[in-house]
Amino acid sequence: KELEEERNRHQKELEEARRASESAKKDSPKSEEALRKEAEEKVRRDLLREKMEKEARERILAEERAKKEAEERARRETEARAHFVPRVEGKYVYFGEYPQSEAKEENLVARLKSLQSKDGVVSLDGRRYALAKGRYFLFEPIRWRILGRKGNEVLLLSDVLLDDHRFDARSNKYAKSEIREWLNGEFLKMAFPSGDEHIIASSVDNSTMTTSRRRNTTDKVFLLSDLDYYNASYGFSDYSSRQCSPTDYARAKGAYMDSSNGNGRYWTRSSEPNYSGYAWYVNSEGRLELLKCLVSFDTVCVRPSLRVRVAK
Repeated sequence: KELEEERNRHQKELEEARRASESAKKDSPKSEEALRKEAEEKVRRDLLREKMEKEARERILAEERAKKEAEERARRETEARAHFVPRVEGKYVYFGEYPQSEAKEENLVARLKSLQSKDGVVSLDGRRYALAKGRYFLFEPIRWRILGRKGNEVLLLSDVLLDDHRFDARSNKYAKSEIREWLNGEFLKMAFPSGDEHIIASSVDNSTMTTSRRRNTTDKVFLLSDLDYYNASYGFSDYSSRQCSPTDYARAKGAYMDSSNGNGRYWTRSSEPNYSGYAWYVNSEGRLELLKCLVSFDTVCVRPSLRVRVAK
């Protein structure tokens, strides 16, 4: 009897162990599934956190870029405004701005092409660019050579050949010429868009000794006479002192440049009564010439002159 009871008890324990084993087998897949889901959830949360952190970093970087770009635009706009106040530096005055150097960087040119131009000018990042012959040229400060000074009034001459323009269609009368009209119209507006209040309207001597015409004019921008280019007090002591080079912009417009020395030729306001189709100009060697360029030639450059008031 005791043996029978012992066998039954043992059998019962075996049965309980079997049921426990089967139960464990049934519960095990559920535990693995739960662990897999927990792992996937953890990965999802980690990816989401990384995405949010990346977006936050990119947002901060974008804000920093926008701030720097705004500061750079403000700086350039401040510089641009400063260009329209005469600034004396040694023998030169920086005043106004005009298209000069060509923009060649591919990304910059692509951005410029995407913009709509107004009167051949586009603005980008606080800077202006002129469009000429399908190319873009940066407006840069004009450097003027100081020819003379009386108090705070200074006579200036551009240090480079800024543009090309014919003297006139047929006449060499400076007072009625196309070039005089252009200088005091289109050029003045383009070079000084913020206003020309610092420029002094000057009485331009058009007497027989300078232009062979007796009618003087009052202009803000003018050409020097042939006699001015012989004036040693202005710094014109020899041929080389009169030599001058055209800018990228002037060359793109069609200005002549001597390949041997890089210089151009430019008009004076002087003429001769017996040669109605000609006006005096300075050639690429710095010599004054008359009979090699008709007034209608548009490859001759413009070298503007003006008087301004500067700070004492």
